[in-house]
Amino acid sequence: MEFETLRYEKNDHVATITLNRPDRQNALNGQLHRELWAVWNDFRFDGESWVAILTGAGESFCAGEDLEEIAEALRRDEVPERYREPRDGRCWGYRYEHYRRRKLNVWKPVIVAVNGPCSGTGLVLVGQGDVILASETATFSLPEVSLGLVPVEEALYLADRMPLGAVLRLALLGEAEVLTANRAHELALVSEVLPADALLERARTIAATINDQAGDAVRAMATTMHARRDLGYDDSLVLGYEYHERFENVENMLEGPRAFTEKRKPAWTIRPPRMG
Repeated sequence: MEFETLRYEKNDHVATITLNRPDRQNALNGQLHRELWAVWNDFRFDGESWVAILTGAGESFCAGEDLEEIAEALRRDEVPERYREPRDGRCWGYRYEHYRRRKLNVWKPVIVAVNGPCSGTGLVLVGQGDVILASETATFSLPEVSLGLVPVEEALYLADRMPLGAVLRLALLGEAEVLTANRAHELALVSEVLPADALLERARTIAATINDQAGDAVRAMATTMHARRDLGYDDSLVLGYEYHERFENVENMLEGPRAFTEKRKPAWTIRPPRMG
């Protein structure tokens, strides 16, 4: 698969997705939205890719929406692509977006390696991840209200990870408020802050560690935790047990305790994903 605005590589059951518009700080234009949609769909159903790493090329992670593209469309008296219907084929994230009823639900783990400044819609990509790493040069901001925009999805995803007061401060102060990587770590937005040259290697190590676990159990856990955004505790609990049964792998359930008692690494039985 060849792309103009991103790189997509697969190795050792890990898919690495690199936003690749460094001259535009990896801002999301129409082409990048469409290519992300195609890549997430491929990763979703690829039985040989178990974990994804998402990062950016150059010195930025993602500058959010490409405002120049939006401004140019408005100058031509056109509706900017991001506001057109239907929205299928344009990708703001990779989990299920309830408001748009779009079924791009990646249930496999995603590690986000934030290699530099991240703002606006880039924080949707961060907020939907499972393990968030940041380089020491990373920053986080929501400038939308300074531009007459409303960062709805960005703020809601952040509120799942950070204290509400910190999210409100970030959203209401607009471009005047920027979180450093260390401050984002203090607020639990990111789990580790690393030197820039160690970021991807750490992401690959975590991906390999996840891949050492029972894949059926990993997918069930990731799916349940992300589904809880739309559900209360009781419904999430029911859903979790449904996924447990759906992914249930008797061989792995026997192998785990056996390997533990024999003090050896488990030999997991690999099954292809069974979710659509």
